[in-house]
Amino acid sequence: MFREIQNSPSLMQEIDYYQQSSSNISYSEQNLSKSTIMARLDELQLELGDLKMRRQQQEMEIENIENIALRQRFQNILERLLQEQIEKEQEKYGLEELLKQHNE
Repeated sequence: MFREIQNSPSLMQEIDYYQQSSSNISYSEQNLSKSTIMARLDELQLELGDLKMRRQQQEMEIENIENIALRQRFQNILERLLQEQIEKEQEKYGLEELLKQHNE
């Protein structure tokens, strides 16, 4: 299953981008209160948990599919779920950094 993900050039580029620890979302320009940041972090934690569960379900479904076209379609869904997870983790990282600045 993960070999298929590793063989996806576009997805591996996205993962490489994520590992650079840069976020597309810039919170530093916004005046967010500590409680707003904490609330969004809680929301993100729930969303990430849901995404991880959906991704695991999708991986299990793909394992049982023999039809190549259908398998590829499900693989595309899996890649979108992973991309969404990466984006939410980037947002979470940005908020955690902002929260550290609030605490300083």
